[in-house]
Amino acid sequence: MPRRRVLAGSDVRSLIPGTVGVVDPSEAAPVINVLERRNQNLTYILNTHHHYDHTGGNLELKARYGAKVIGSAKDKDRIPGIDISLHDRETWMFAGHEVLVMETPGHTKGHVSYYFPGCGAVFTGDALFSLSCGKLFEGDPDQMLSSLQQIMSLPDATDVYCGHEYTLSNSKFALSIEPNNQALQEYAAHVAQLRSKMLPTFPKNTPSENNASARLQGDGRGCLLSGHFLCRRRALSKQLHPSSSLGFSLSSAILVGSSLANFRGERGKSRTLIGALALDR
Repeated sequence: MPRRRVLAGSDVRSLIPGTVGVVDPSEAAPVINVLERRNQNLTYILNTHHHYDHTGGNLELKARYGAKVIGSAKDKDRIPGIDISLHDRETWMFAGHEVLVMETPGHTKGHVSYYFPGCGAVFTGDALFSLSCGKLFEGDPDQMLSSLQQIMSLPDATDVYCGHEYTLSNSKFALSIEPNNQALQEYAAHVAQLRSKMLPTFPKNTPSENNASARLQGDGRGCLLSGHFLCRRRALSKQLHPSSSLGFSLSSAILVGSSLANFRGERGKSRTLIGALALDR
Protein backbone atom coordinates (compact mmCIF):
# COMPACT_ATOMS: atom_id res chain seq x y z
CA MET A 1 0.00 0.00 0.00
CA PRO A 2 1.24 3.51 -0.75
CA ARG A 3 2.48 5.45 2.22
CA ARG A 4 0.64 8.68 2.88
CA ARG A 5 2.31 11.77 4.28
CA VAL A 6 0.62 14.95 5.43
CA LEU A 7 3.25 17.58 6.09
CA ALA A 8 3.20 18.42 9.76
CA GLY A 9 4.02 21.32 12.04
CA SER A 10 4.44 24.69 10.40
CA ASP A 11 3.83 23.14 6.99
CA VAL A 12 0.18 22.50 7.85
CA ARG A 13 -0.48 26.22 7.93
CA SER A 14 0.74 26.56 4.37
CA LEU A 15 -1.68 23.91 3.06
CA ILE A 16 -4.41 26.45 2.38
CA PRO A 17 -5.60 28.20 -0.78
CA GLY A 18 -2.70 30.30 -2.00
CA THR A 19 -0.09 27.60 -1.52
CA VAL A 20 2.37 27.94 -4.38
CA GLY A 21 4.93 25.48 -5.70
CA VAL A 22 7.38 25.39 -8.56
CA VAL A 23 8.47 22.27 -10.42
CA ASP A 24 12.10 22.01 -11.58
CA PRO A 25 13.25 25.65 -11.43
CA SER A 26 16.35 25.78 -13.61
CA GLU A 27 16.96 29.35 -12.51
CA ALA A 28 15.39 31.61 -9.93
CA ALA A 29 14.84 34.91 -11.77
CA PRO A 30 11.87 33.93 -13.99
CA VAL A 31 10.11 32.31 -11.03
CA ILE A 32 10.69 35.39 -8.88
CA ASN A 33 9.30 37.60 -11.64
CA VAL A 34 6.08 35.58 -11.82
CA LEU A 35 5.64 35.50 -8.05
CA GLU A 36 6.21 39.24 -7.69
CA ARG A 37 3.82 39.97 -10.52
CA ARG A 38 1.15 37.91 -8.76
CA ASN A 39 2.13 39.10 -5.29
CA GLN A 40 2.58 35.52 -4.09
CA ASN A 41 5.02 33.68 -1.88
CA LEU A 42 6.64 30.35 -2.72
CA THR A 43 5.85 27.39 -0.48
CA TYR A 44 7.36 24.36 -2.20
CA ILE A 45 10.01 23.48 -4.76
CA LEU A 46 9.44 20.08 -6.39
CA ASN A 47 12.40 18.49 -8.17
CA THR A 48 12.02 15.51 -10.49
CA HIS A 49 15.77 14.79 -10.45
CA HIS A 50 19.12 16.26 -9.49
CA HIS A 51 20.39 17.73 -12.79
CA TYR A 52 21.32 21.40 -12.54
CA ASP A 53 18.95 22.44 -15.31
CA HIS A 54 16.13 21.33 -12.99
CA THR A 55 17.54 22.44 -9.63
CA GLY A 56 19.63 25.51 -10.44
CA GLY A 57 17.15 27.89 -8.82
CA ASN A 58 16.62 25.88 -5.64
CA LEU A 59 18.94 27.62 -3.22
CA GLU A 60 18.15 31.19 -4.26
CA LEU A 61 14.40 30.55 -4.13
CA LYS A 62 14.68 28.76 -0.81
CA ALA A 63 16.72 31.59 0.70
CA ARG A 64 14.33 34.24 -0.60
CA TYR A 65 11.00 32.62 0.30
CA GLY A 66 11.78 29.92 2.84
CA ALA A 67 10.30 27.33 0.48
CA LYS A 68 10.64 23.63 1.24
CA VAL A 69 12.56 21.60 -1.35
CA ILE A 70 11.04 18.22 -2.19
CA GLY A 71 12.63 15.35 -4.09
CA SER A 72 13.35 11.65 -4.24
CA ALA A 73 14.93 10.01 -1.22
CA LYS A 74 17.36 8.41 -3.68
CA ASP A 75 18.58 11.89 -4.64
CA LYS A 76 18.69 13.37 -1.14
CA ASP A 77 22.46 13.82 -1.37
CA ARG A 78 22.34 15.37 -4.84
CA ILE A 79 19.39 17.80 -4.81
CA PRO A 80 20.47 21.23 -3.51
CA GLY A 81 18.67 22.29 -0.35
CA ILE A 82 16.38 19.26 -0.10
CA ASP A 83 14.14 19.28 2.97
CA ILE A 84 11.60 16.53 2.31
CA SER A 85 12.63 13.18 0.82
CA LEU A 86 9.85 11.06 -0.66
CA HIS A 87 9.72 7.43 -1.79
CA ASP A 88 8.06 5.57 -4.64
CA ARG A 89 4.24 5.41 -4.34
CA GLU A 90 4.31 7.74 -1.35
CA THR A 91 1.65 10.43 -1.30
CA TRP A 92 1.67 13.84 0.29
CA MET A 93 -0.68 16.79 0.23
CA PHE A 94 -0.30 20.01 -1.74
CA ALA A 95 -2.92 22.63 -0.80
CA GLY A 96 -5.29 19.86 0.21
CA HIS A 97 -4.71 17.89 -3.00
CA GLU A 98 -3.09 14.47 -3.10
CA VAL A 99 0.19 14.09 -4.97
CA LEU A 100 1.53 10.64 -5.83
CA VAL A 101 5.29 10.20 -6.18
CA MET A 102 6.16 7.83 -9.03
CA GLU A 103 9.73 6.59 -9.42
CA THR A 104 10.52 6.91 -13.14
CA PRO A 105 14.24 6.07 -13.44
CA GLY A 106 16.19 5.83 -16.66
CA HIS A 107 17.33 9.38 -17.31
CA THR A 108 18.77 9.30 -13.78
CA LYS A 109 18.59 6.65 -11.07
CA GLY A 110 16.59 8.84 -8.70
CA HIS A 111 14.18 10.38 -11.21
CA VAL A 112 10.57 10.77 -10.07
CA SER A 113 7.36 12.09 -11.59
CA TYR A 114 4.63 13.86 -9.64
CA TYR A 115 1.04 12.82 -10.36
CA PHE A 116 -1.92 14.93 -9.24
CA PRO A 117 -4.85 12.48 -9.68
CA GLY A 118 -7.55 14.93 -8.63
CA CYS A 119 -6.34 17.47 -11.18
CA GLY A 120 -5.45 15.05 -13.95
CA ALA A 121 -1.86 16.27 -14.28
CA VAL A 122 1.57 14.63 -14.16
CA PHE A 123 4.99 16.30 -14.15
CA THR A 124 7.43 13.96 -15.88
CA GLY A 125 10.68 15.96 -15.82
CA ASP A 126 13.07 14.31 -18.26
CA ALA A 127 11.41 10.88 -18.27
CA LEU A 128 8.94 11.76 -21.02
CA PHE A 129 8.83 14.62 -23.50
CA SER A 130 6.30 15.30 -26.20
CA LEU A 131 7.32 12.88 -28.97
CA SER A 132 10.39 11.52 -27.20
CA CYS A 133 11.91 10.54 -23.88
CA GLY A 134 15.04 11.44 -21.96
CA LYS A 135 18.61 10.38 -22.61
CA LEU A 136 19.97 7.62 -20.38
CA PHE A 137 22.62 9.25 -18.22
CA GLU A 138 22.44 6.80 -15.31
CA GLY A 139 19.73 4.23 -15.92
CA ASP A 140 19.30 1.39 -18.38
CA PRO A 141 16.81 0.60 -21.17
CA ASP A 142 14.68 -1.69 -19.01
CA GLN A 143 14.28 1.02 -16.38
CA MET A 144 13.28 3.62 -18.94
CA LEU A 145 10.82 1.28 -20.60
CA SER A 146 9.22 0.48 -17.24
CA SER A 147 9.00 4.19 -16.42
CA LEU A 148 7.30 5.02 -19.71
CA GLN A 149 4.84 2.16 -19.27
CA GLN A 150 4.03 3.47 -15.81
CA ILE A 151 3.27 6.94 -17.18
CA MET A 152 1.20 5.43 -19.98
CA SER A 153 -0.89 3.55 -17.41
CA LEU A 154 -2.32 6.84 -16.14
CA PRO A 155 -5.83 7.81 -17.27
CA ASP A 156 -6.05 8.97 -20.89
CA ALA A 157 -7.17 12.46 -19.92
CA THR A 158 -4.03 13.10 -17.86
CA ASP A 159 -2.17 16.25 -18.88
CA VAL A 160 1.57 15.65 -19.22
CA TYR A 161 3.90 18.50 -18.25
CA CYS A 162 7.41 17.64 -19.40
CA GLY A 163 10.71 19.26 -18.54
CA HIS A 164 11.86 20.63 -21.90
CA GLU A 165 10.30 22.22 -24.96
CA TYR A 166 11.73 19.80 -27.51
CA THR A 167 8.55 19.09 -29.45
CA LEU A 168 9.46 20.88 -32.68
CA SER A 169 12.76 19.06 -33.17
CA ASN A 170 11.18 15.83 -31.95
CA SER A 171 8.43 16.13 -34.55
CA LYS A 172 11.01 16.46 -37.32
CA PHE A 173 12.80 13.36 -36.09
CA ALA A 174 9.50 11.51 -35.78
CA LEU A 175 8.62 12.30 -39.38
CA SER A 176 11.98 10.95 -40.50
CA ILE A 177 10.92 7.60 -39.02
CA GLU A 178 7.23 7.69 -40.00
CA PRO A 179 7.03 10.07 -43.00
CA ASN A 180 3.63 8.74 -44.10
CA ASN A 181 1.93 9.09 -40.74
CA GLN A 182 -0.84 11.59 -41.50
CA ALA A 183 -1.72 12.25 -37.87
CA LEU A 184 1.92 12.92 -37.14
CA GLN A 185 2.16 15.27 -40.13
CA GLU A 186 -0.81 17.25 -38.86
CA TYR A 187 0.56 17.37 -35.34
CA ALA A 188 3.99 18.48 -36.55
CA ALA A 189 2.38 21.33 -38.49
CA HIS A 190 0.43 22.33 -35.37
CA VAL A 191 3.61 22.27 -33.30
CA ALA A 192 5.47 24.39 -35.84
CA GLN A 193 2.69 26.97 -35.74
CA LEU A 194 2.73 27.12 -31.94
CA ARG A 195 6.49 27.51 -31.74
CA SER A 196 6.52 30.19 -34.43
CA LYS A 197 4.42 32.22 -31.98
CA MET A 198 6.67 31.25 -29.03
CA LEU A 199 3.80 29.28 -27.47
CA PRO A 200 4.35 26.05 -25.49
CA THR A 201 3.35 22.74 -27.01
CA PHE A 202 2.40 21.11 -23.74
CA PRO A 203 0.61 20.05 -21.63
CA LYS A 204 -0.10 17.02 -23.75
CA ASN A 205 -2.57 14.28 -22.90
CA THR A 206 -1.23 10.79 -22.37
CA PRO A 207 -0.35 8.96 -25.58
CA SER A 208 -3.45 6.86 -26.22
CA GLU A 209 -5.62 9.95 -26.69
CA ASN A 210 -4.53 10.69 -30.26
CA ASN A 211 -2.98 8.95 -33.21
CA ALA A 212 0.06 11.20 -33.42
CA SER A 213 1.08 9.92 -30.04
CA ALA A 214 1.65 6.23 -30.01
CA ARG A 215 1.59 3.03 -28.11
CA LEU A 216 4.14 0.60 -26.82
CA GLN A 217 4.52 -2.30 -29.20
CA GLY A 218 6.32 -5.54 -28.42
CA ASP A 219 8.29 -7.51 -30.96
CA GLY A 220 10.68 -10.44 -30.85
CA ARG A 221 13.71 -8.23 -30.26
CA GLY A 222 12.28 -6.09 -27.50
CA CYS A 223 10.07 -3.08 -27.59
CA LEU A 224 9.56 -0.38 -30.16
CA LEU A 225 8.31 2.90 -28.84
CA SER A 226 6.79 4.60 -31.83
CA GLY A 227 5.01 7.90 -32.23
CA HIS A 228 5.06 9.54 -28.82
CA PHE A 229 8.50 8.19 -27.94
CA LEU A 230 10.01 7.17 -31.26
CA CYS A 231 13.02 5.31 -30.03
CA ARG A 232 14.04 1.69 -30.29
CA ARG A 233 14.80 -0.02 -27.05
CA ARG A 234 18.34 -0.96 -28.04
CA ALA A 235 19.02 2.69 -28.89
CA LEU A 236 18.06 3.76 -25.39
CA SER A 237 21.49 2.82 -24.12
CA LYS A 238 22.94 5.53 -26.33
CA GLN A 239 21.55 8.90 -27.32
CA LEU A 240 17.80 8.73 -27.70
CA HIS A 241 17.42 11.89 -29.65
CA PRO A 242 19.75 14.74 -30.64
CA SER A 243 17.68 17.25 -28.69
CA SER A 244 17.77 15.26 -25.47
CA SER A 245 21.06 16.74 -24.31
CA LEU A 246 21.64 18.30 -20.94
CA GLY A 247 21.02 22.02 -20.99
CA PHE A 248 18.94 24.69 -19.36
CA SER A 249 15.34 23.70 -18.94
CA LEU A 250 13.01 25.57 -21.25
CA SER A 251 10.12 25.54 -18.84
CA SER A 252 9.26 25.55 -15.19
CA ALA A 253 5.78 25.01 -13.84
CA ILE A 254 4.17 27.25 -11.26
CA LEU A 255 1.50 25.55 -9.14
CA VAL A 256 -1.07 27.74 -7.43
CA GLY A 257 -3.02 25.84 -4.81
CA SER A 258 -6.11 28.04 -4.95
CA SER A 259 -6.58 27.20 -8.64
CA LEU A 260 -6.29 23.43 -8.32
CA ALA A 261 -9.92 22.83 -7.40
CA ASN A 262 -11.14 24.33 -10.67
CA PHE A 263 -8.47 22.81 -12.87
CA ARG A 264 -10.25 19.59 -13.77
CA GLY A 265 -13.46 21.27 -14.87
CA GLU A 266 -11.92 24.26 -16.62
CA ARG A 267 -9.24 22.83 -18.82
CA GLY A 268 -9.07 25.92 -21.00
CA LYS A 269 -7.90 27.86 -17.95
CA SER A 270 -5.04 25.53 -17.11
CA ARG A 271 -2.47 28.20 -17.93
CA THR A 272 -3.64 30.15 -14.87
CA LEU A 273 -2.83 27.12 -12.75
CA ILE A 274 0.41 25.97 -14.28
CA GLY A 275 2.20 28.69 -16.16
CA ALA A 276 4.75 27.39 -18.63
CA LEU A 277 7.51 29.97 -18.51
CA ALA A 278 9.12 30.54 -21.90
CA LEU A 279 12.82 30.48 -21.06
CA ASP A 280 14.11 30.02 -24.59
CA ARG A 281 17.87 30.38 -24.83
